[in-house]
Amino acid sequence: MLKKRETPYVFSRSMRKKMLCASILIVLMYFVIGKTYRPYIYSHNIFDFHIADSFSDFLAVPASCLFCCAIRSNVYYRIEQLVLLSVMTFVGYEYIGLTFDYYDMIAAVISGIPTAIIMRKVFPDWR
Repeated sequence: MLKKRETPYVFSRSMRKKMLCASILIVLMYFVIGKTYRPYIYSHNIFDFHIADSFSDFLAVPASCLFCCAIRSNVYYRIEQLVLLSVMTFVGYEYIGLTFDYYDMIAAVISGIPTAIIMRKVFPDWR
């Protein structure tokens, strides 16, 4: 069980709007990449180190972290806990889902590292 903070980190209304816009932008990137990059790679039989298959999980972690922060004004978890919950959610989904893919799990874990680092740089006082 993750231990909650005693005092929440409070996001301003404008910051929450920016986070929501960023999460929507990441989801739109998913659709653009899915409609352009993936068909191109598959039609030309290019080996891209499984990027075409696993970019969805790579983009899902930062999108979900930003969306969770956008819908709540008070966040009781630390950045690392929020990112870890997001990574565990997507790894668990791959584990119990119909398509068990190691590359998607690895992409979710790898995506959690830069997500935590970037969020730590953007919100240095969120401890």
